[in-house]
Amino acid sequence: MEPLDSASPETRADVGTDWVTVTFDDVPEDQLAGPSSYGANLYDGYTGSAPARFRTYTDKAARLFNIEYGLNEDGYGGTYNYWNGGIAVSNWNQMSNISGKTGEWWYSYENQCSVYNTASTNGANADAGHSGSNFGVVYGYTDTYSGFIACAQMSLANGVERKFDQMYVCNSSYGYGVIVHGNSFTQGSLPSKNGWFKLVVRGYKTGETAPAATDEIYLADYRNGVNTCLTTWTLFDLTNIKKQAVNRIEFDFEGSDSGAYGLNTPAYVCIDDIRISRN
Repeated sequence: MEPLDSASPETRADVGTDWVTVTFDDVPEDQLAGPSSYGANLYDGYTGSAPARFRTYTDKAARLFNIEYGLNEDGYGGTYNYWNGGIAVSNWNQMSNISGKTGEWWYSYENQCSVYNTASTNGANADAGHSGSNFGVVYGYTDTYSGFIACAQMSLANGVERKFDQMYVCNSSYGYGVIVHGNSFTQGSLPSKNGWFKLVVRGYKTGETAPAATDEIYLADYRNGVNTCLTTWTLFDLTNIKKQAVNRIEFDFEGSDSGAYGLNTPAYVCIDDIRISRN
């Protein structure tokens, strides 16, 4: 991610004795994805003011160090759009069709900023995060066919390196619905194909392009009699990455349902409570 603009909104993570935790709950309401669960304010062309246009974000971490995340720059005109990949901040949890919507709406891009957390009240759009209402929605991946889409990142400003210890993850409504039901872009549902879909997180040292360590977690796995699809917040221990201090982490996706143009399963996951060492 490019250095953030000095006008990028700022807030502070929760800070403990040993750890800083990115909870997203201090992010101002006008920076959350909206005005619907599609998140029109994540794109150029948005003309609304409530919420404001979202691009990038800086978490001051009680001034220990700055944690940066947000939308990827397109690399051409310097614009930030969610279709390029990135991390949006949301509190939406629409897990079924709302009034006026039918068919596959709840598991389409029109509902891309909702978490599928069955421990929360469907459609309350509150208290659906792991610890509070807000959470991050990661989108983007990289393969031969992904083109302008890039992996989402969370980085520490000014080359700072710390240990990224753990986070909580949950499927998005869009991702979960397509995993279970399929859509016109997939080869059917993953259960019907004994398929799988996983999140891959890579840690990078400052200035390096090769990862220092990698961890992964299955968001859905239907192989060999397994029947797993994450529908509540699940601990993702960064077993390998946390062994050393890194400057940034990158989110990527892999899955069994891939075609001529790459991954067919929507490349989304919801994240919360990312724990980073203070020192």
